Amino acid sequence: MEVFSQITGADCGCEERKEKMNKLFARKRLKARCITADEYYQLTEVLKIQNRRIPSKQQREIARFYSVIFGTRYEVWCDSCPEIWKAHIKDLEGVRDLYKSELEK
Repeated sequence: MEVFSQITGADCGCEERKEKMNKLFARKRLKARCITADEYYQLTEVLKIQNRRIPSKQQREIARFYSVIFGTRYEVWCDSCPEIWKAHIKDLEGVRDLYKSELEK
């Protein structure tokens, strides 16, 4: 995205990143969209999970990011379904880590 390029001074690499994300999430048939630098920093902040219980505000933000990035219906998953939360957080961490590696270049 242009914002990413403006902040980092580097080529966005959006097409290459899309390809990597689509391979990473192929098992779920999810198509991840590129995120802006601001979204990357927000996502990084949201994923700072301090304990086993995720506060409801953080749950809503995680669900919102998941919905926006993967183009799914917005849904806050059940508190008693930790495996769903773990899987979705792992997917979001994969996106975050992909961008993190780009920022470290």
